[in-house]
Amino acid sequence: MKVGDSPHREVQRQAGQAIVEYALVLPLLLLLVLTAIVVSQVARARHNLITAAREAARAAAEIGAQEGAAEQAREVAESKADRVASDRGLNCDLWEVHVDIPANYPRDGAVYVHLTCEYPLVFDPSRLLMFWGGQGFGQGGSFRLEAESTFYIQRYKARWP
Repeated sequence: MKVGDSPHREVQRQAGQAIVEYALVLPLLLLLVLTAIVVSQVARARHNLITAAREAARAAAEIGAQEGAAEQAREVAESKADRVASDRGLNCDLWEVHVDIPANYPRDGAVYVHLTCEYPLVFDPSRLLMFWGGQGFGQGGSFRLEAESTFYIQRYKARWP
């Protein structure tokens, strides 16, 4: 405190310093909170995509042995993946389902399901860091998620006619 300054002026200086410090820290705190929210949403979407792939592979592996069973298994896997994803609230901008069925289905082998989803981000926190030369978190406000699942066909568990 300078000579001749009143204690009231010192309190005002400290209050002004606290406001400046708060203004410097608040944007970083908001960035951390929003980033945590986005990361949790992406993790939830990834979990839902993995569940959809697993359920689709299981549904395809359990189709019975009749004419056209491989094509029916592919259709069942695709519809199951769509249904599970929509039931769990997974909204994707771009949705791809790839189902690989063995040639001698359903005698042996495995059903392989690969799902790809362009998950839209509500907020892309990395765009705030672009002025530092960083790259964005996703492409155009979306994040590419992939999941795959393999389900082995068990001869005696499949539904036989």
